Amino acid sequence: VRIAQKKVGHILASTAYDEARKRMPLEELLESCVPLHPSTALLLWPLFRSALSQNERSLFSFLNDFSPYGFQDFLTKSELGQSFYHIFDLYDYITFTIGDAVLLSLQARRWAEVSNALNKIEVDAPQLASKIIKIIGLASLFGDRVGIKPTREFLNSIFEDIKAVADATGYLEKKSIIVYRKFDGAFGIWEGSDVDLDLAYNRAQIRSQQGNFAHRLGKLIEFRA
Repeated sequence: VRIAQKKVGHILASTAYDEARKRMPLEELLESCVPLHPSTALLLWPLFRSALSQNERSLFSFLNDFSPYGFQDFLTKSELGQSFYHIFDLYDYITFTIGDAVLLSLQARRWAEVSNALNKIEVDAPQLASKIIKIIGLASLFGDRVGIKPTREFLNSIFEDIKAVADATGYLEKKSIIVYRKFDGAFGIWEGSDVDLDLAYNRAQIRSQQGNFAHRLGKLIEFRA
């Protein structure tokens, strides 16, 4: 357990947890949550307080669940202190235990996007591809409430293999399964839009420089006193 707790300190040194650190004493709280990975422990609170889990699952039942992908199932198959229960494990637990009820939740569209993204992965995809999609999906849905988001630094803090993360995200971006959102500095599930927002923004900038905006607007709209 002490080895895992030391790993927690190393993980939390990542800049990916800077915002979460402003909101709560991470080291004090998350070292005691081993073998939950710090990122998983942070997401449990917003997840199990959401409409998704109401009348279905609670945090208490998750921690005591021997179902496939459940926390107790993980404990029986893992040597204590040698591995973490990750966000992708949590995703598998939710989809297994709640099933089709996920698609009846308030976040149904977002869950459908994650499911569709997973279905687009080909057999020759990098090993981490599906796990990264699951992490991006859950972190996008619930991470904002605790100050985390699916940045590259966040993914690196989970896998601690920069090259493997780069290979997987590169593949997913090339296949238009995920997209890197510059304005947010984080990855998101590709929603299938054909609009190139960067190109549209650059064109709008060029047009705005072709003349005074207020003057041009006045030609289009008749203002009345």
